Amino acid sequence: MRQKEAVYSAVAEVLGDITGTVILSKEQRKDVIDAITSGISNGEVEFSDEAKTKYTTEAAIRGYVSGLVNNWLRKDSRLNGNTKYEPKNPGTRAGQGDEQLKAMRALRKTFVISGDTTKLADVDAAIAARVGDIKTTKKAPKTPSVDLSNVPDELKEALGIMS
Repeated sequence: MRQKEAVYSAVAEVLGDITGTVILSKEQRKDVIDAITSGISNGEVEFSDEAKTKYTTEAAIRGYVSGLVNNWLRKDSRLNGNTKYEPKNPGTRAGQGDEQLKAMRALRKTFVISGDTTKLADVDAAIAARVGDIKTTKKAPKTPSVDLSNVPDELKEALGIMS
């Protein structure tokens, strides 16, 4: 069973009838987490091999499932009152894999720790510029490659394209 469906069925089992936005009490949340955790342990609920190596103890799996439940209570329209999920801070992960940005953020931390606030404005401006560059690069559409051998000669001639 997919994790989304496991959360929905566990909530439905605990609450019975689901109408509107679901708000679970501490005891209900515990029951939902218990049900999904046992489903993962029994192999009834999908859990990737990567996750199995990362979450090896029952306590670690419970921590994962707690976040999983929170996630699907917000995102699943059957549980959130049929509303479209809107992230609170969209785009905050821009540049996570960018080495240049990581280095600039580390440099910024050294200035904060040392108390040298005079250089922070320059570093902050450089970080903001780099994040802006990364966001525009991701938004730019990719130009498709065209195999001109498949384009009729008449069209190439009319467009002034030499093959």
